[in-house]
Amino acid sequence: MTRAHPRIVCGVNGSTSSGLALCEALRRAVESDARVTVVTAYDAVGYSWGALAALPGSGWLPVFGRGRIQAAEDATLQTFVDEVLADPPRALPRDLPPIQLRAVPGDPVDVLVRASVDATALVVGHGEEAGPLRSVAAGCTRHARCPVIVVPAGRTTTPRSAGP
Repeated sequence: MTRAHPRIVCGVNGSTSSGLALCEALRRAVESDARVTVVTAYDAVGYSWGALAALPGSGWLPVFGRGRIQAAEDATLQTFVDEVLADPPRALPRDLPPIQLRAVPGDPVDVLVRASVDATALVVGHGEEAGPLRSVAAGCTRHARCPVIVVPAGRTTTPRSAGP
């Protein structure tokens, strides 16, 4: 199946490895004439309820100020992407592809898997502090329906792809 407008999804969380993942997604998008959707997930319940958000059944707690929370997450995502794009040592392509930003409430794996349903690839970072079995990268490689490219924080070579 040929896609008229290929799309690469990149999951970010503000970490060094997610910044590297964004650079990798942009490079691959230029090579494949694709657009990039940058996605971050956030805990909307946690904004209102703090530690109570970790309790079982907390998904039913009301969220106060959804618009304010969404605006804050949108601004944080825009700032992160602007900082990555402005970092001179990153050696980004000269002509960047179209970039769409999406801050979405929910579990990071669920949000990224849903966002990548019609994508040609999902690119995520993986930091050394994350355990191999509980990381977002591991969850995405298990559940995404597109190839998943995992970019480690200390990457020195081209990342490996996983998935269908």
